[in-house]
Amino acid sequence: MKFINYFLPVCVGAFIACDPTDVYDSSKEKVEVPQEDFFDFQLRSEINLSINYGIKGYKTIIEVYEENPMCYDADGVLYKNADVNAIYKAFTDENCIYQGKMNLPSRISKVYIYTPLLGLPTCVEVDVEDGKVVFDMSQIETRATISTPTTSTAPYLLEASKKLYSLTKWENYGKLNDNNFKVNYPVFDATLLSRLQNILWNGKTSKPGNLDNTHLLVDEQFTNISIATKMLENGVTIPVEGATIQLTFLAESGNYMNSLGYYYYPTGSNPDVAELNKYLIFPNVSVAGSYPFTYSREQNRVGRHATSNAPLKSGATVDLYYIDENGNRSNTFPAGYTIGWFLISDGFTDASIPKNLNTSNDFLYSNVSFNKDGKARCISMYDSKSEKIVVGFEDGGDKSCEDILFYVTANPMGAIVDPNKPTIDDDDVVLLPEIEPEKSIGTLAFEDIWPYGGDYDMNDVVITYDRNIYFDNNNFVTKITTRYSNYHNGAKIISAFGVQLPKCISYDMIESQTINGEILNWENNQSFPTYIIYKNCNEDKNDYEIEINLKEGIIKKDILSTSNFNPFIIPEYSNNEDLRTEVHLPKMDITDLGIDHNGSSGNYYFIGTIDGRQYPFAIDIPIHNFKVSPECIRINETYLYFDKWVSGEGYEDWYMK
Repeated sequence: MKFINYFLPVCVGAFIACDPTDVYDSSKEKVEVPQEDFFDFQLRSEINLSINYGIKGYKTIIEVYEENPMCYDADGVLYKNADVNAIYKAFTDENCIYQGKMNLPSRISKVYIYTPLLGLPTCVEVDVEDGKVVFDMSQIETRATISTPTTSTAPYLLEASKKLYSLTKWENYGKLNDNNFKVNYPVFDATLLSRLQNILWNGKTSKPGNLDNTHLLVDEQFTNISIATKMLENGVTIPVEGATIQLTFLAESGNYMNSLGYYYYPTGSNPDVAELNKYLIFPNVSVAGSYPFTYSREQNRVGRHATSNAPLKSGATVDLYYIDENGNRSNTFPAGYTIGWFLISDGFTDASIPKNLNTSNDFLYSNVSFNKDGKARCISMYDSKSEKIVVGFEDGGDKSCEDILFYVTANPMGAIVDPNKPTIDDDDVVLLPEIEPEKSIGTLAFEDIWPYGGDYDMNDVVITYDRNIYFDNNNFVTKITTRYSNYHNGAKIISAFGVQLPKCISYDMIESQTINGEILNWENNQSFPTYIIYKNCNEDKNDYEIEINLKEGIIKKDILSTSNFNPFIIPEYSNNEDLRTEVHLPKMDITDLGIDHNGSSGNYYFIGTIDGRQYPFAIDIPIHNFKVSPECIRINETYLYFDKWVSGEGYEDWYMK
């Protein structure tokens, strides 16, 4: 046999099943073709991944899925399906940014990016476009550019019978569009989110199922904000005339599109809720990555919206207003007043209700006595580390009590600090998600009569693999495990199967290597670590697990991909053979022991036909349970879109049709 290196055979004749001579005629003229002109027959693509969650001082893991991992239980509570495996994983840096590369099946046109940490988008759908996946929260515009008159008439009356007003106007999806209602995004201490997560999620780095935080519920004495008439400053009691109040939205993890507002009354009074003016702050407390703002593009369906249309993001900060009995608005609340909070459960709607608010839904109040069912709905704690008062709302879907989270600050802060309020431990808590390996699967199909092609059924040696890449929170690979299974063998020729590690891994990077728990011996006289797994694919039907332990901090995981591995078969294998025929994936190099007649550095491993197509002798198919072509039946007869794929017409999912 002769090897085809940098040459395209000009062939005559068509495929005839079981005839090993009609596919390639070695006596025909060879024409040199530039390497870049060859189709690489890859069913995986290298994709640039760019993530920016727009929060400084926060580090998380990102998980990329081919299918949406989120689903609902019988009670309508959203959870992540543990049976759906991520196809890529990596940690962001300390500012929630990730830039790297991932290797995905080429058939994928969109992915789902999941993050488990509090305050970050739970799951977003992102398109794969031009070899890139980009999700940038810092570029998501949550405030519309529509201008309003410079003189504001806020608060705007929404519903007189409920004494409901709004501090702002909005447009579609609840995006604020009132230039007189300023929304700022100051840099805040992101470790506050870690401390909250530690308390609210029982120390977990992803939200537990059936989360119950009802033990943290408190009455209005602690959830409401009272502006004292006196406060301590440097150990001295001084009078307080008033205070400005700011509210900063932190996180949303409910399934509803809730509406958030506040009310106020003289401290110590016993007001009638029906007589209190209620002021809406955010008509729709929804963020990208939480239902329903999870999709890459608008779907034009109720409840399914693009992430770019989400009206809020973490850190949105607004001033609250005090409006006196004459309608005069001020940024300063008088001393001796108490501010309470309300939520319209699932109040924002896509329906054509006036102002997109469904005010017939329950109003949930921080004053327990105002709630129809008499149940507490709020938690509140003072974070001594950041000197902020945190409030959490339960919107009625479960018992998590963290469906909406925000914090409140004041100037002067001492005017609203209650020493009796529950306190968050001031110790820094840095919670990093538990690291599970990145998993990839595939099926390797080989034709063994190289370079002639034979019957071209691509079923002579068929090996499946399951690969796990373990890594640390700095994205350095620590271990690689791969389980190989002899899935099918349709050849009379006895072939061996081996693998050469990616060329980014040298011998001195490896701490240890085993095969089924025993020491794995590398092949001698190889420039890169190479091992033979099956010496006789016809007879050996065992599974083999290869474990490669790498030295610490040696190689980043985005350099290492499944496509870097170099599997091959050796037809008519002999243990003592110094030079041997090897069949590799297209464009992968032979090993140092492979025959190389032409002295060229590239090995394309394809055959040509009179129609100008090239056909690979080995394919890495990114699925399990590949339906093998019957013996002596050409693979392009079993899979009708195979020819279109090898012609470069797309159809990267031919093996699923």
